[in-house]
Amino acid sequence: MSRPSKILLLNGVVVSGDAISRSLVLKREALLEAYGDSISVSIATYRSNLNLPGTYEVSGLVDLLSRRVFYEADLLIYEFGIYYDFFDSVRFTQSSVKRLGVWHNITPAALATSVTAADLLERSLNQRSNLLCCDHVFCDSDFNMRELETLKPSPTQVSVLKLPIGMAFSDVGAKPRGNNAEIRLLYVGRIVPAKGVLDLVQAFIAASTAIPNARPILDIIGNTAFSDHHYVNQIREKIADGAEQINLLGHVDEATLVEAYRSADIFVMPSYHEGYCVPVLEAFAAGCHVIAYDAGNLPYIVGTHGLVLRTGDVDALRDALIAEFRERAAASAEDREPIVATAAGPIEERKRRDAARRYVADYSEGAFRESFISTLEWLYRSNFGVGAK
Repeated sequence: MSRPSKILLLNGVVVSGDAISRSLVLKREALLEAYGDSISVSIATYRSNLNLPGTYEVSGLVDLLSRRVFYEADLLIYEFGIYYDFFDSVRFTQSSVKRLGVWHNITPAALATSVTAADLLERSLNQRSNLLCCDHVFCDSDFNMRELETLKPSPTQVSVLKLPIGMAFSDVGAKPRGNNAEIRLLYVGRIVPAKGVLDLVQAFIAASTAIPNARPILDIIGNTAFSDHHYVNQIREKIADGAEQINLLGHVDEATLVEAYRSADIFVMPSYHEGYCVPVLEAFAAGCHVIAYDAGNLPYIVGTHGLVLRTGDVDALRDALIAEFRERAAASAEDREPIVATAAGPIEERKRRDAARRYVADYSEGAFRESFISTLEWLYRSNFGVGAK
């Protein structure tokens, strides 16, 4: 077989505002664009709100195994970043069926805030061994690929397929240049302890009071459906205690998200664990200066275009924000470009912004589709390198 004819994409959920869901949807689009009516592409999931044709909502493993869409498929593509029981179906396939895994990494159980969450993450880590049943595994990043080394897949079984930024970020436009000392900061992501959002809130409040002539504003955007409600309430309490310059916006539509990036001067990602981090790329595309912790893939995806700090060092984050506020307030008063700190050293903001936008040009949806389809076709031509297990 030179290419698949009946493809089934699988993930626990396929919903808007979820990065793993977007990975699945992008593959679906790439397959249909490349092969059109010569293939069928279906989806199996617990639930979906995207109304994509060929979506089957299943109750679990037993239900999936009874479905014709499963046992008639000749290619199964499993997205994996959190436990779902029907990922175990990879162990019940016929030898002729090809199986691809997509490894998005898993938050360490040590970062869980409840016994229930820790148990889910432990089960997820145990289920990671299912990737060994796949004929090939795509990883979002080199960091994620190194994480799989403990599973000992052969080199021909693993490759990197970097998630792209959305089309909406391909032409964000110029940054607005205000004539006052207002400085806008932005965080985008789940609002959970593992993302360090309270670290940012605490550092922001401390830095804001240290530079009285600056007018910083922090916008926090995140899908509250995938967030920790107790943690969200802690942030709301901080805001109620007098941090009125912090806006907890929750989930927003794409147009609002793009405008938030475009309006922001600084994007902060204080995460304690990242397997990839698309928001950093979106921030660069929108011209933001990025400040991030050095957890997981963040030092690699930020590179020399932003500033990376030791994970959990709230004082260092506060000091970095103070330096930013002081310099940007001075630059605004003097009508000049600010000088910003990066891993490569101080640089004029305009030069940093232009270099970062050139960097993210390689992370387009077109490049993603081309890489995915070309790798898939190579796998079929080479009989998946080492053959199916």
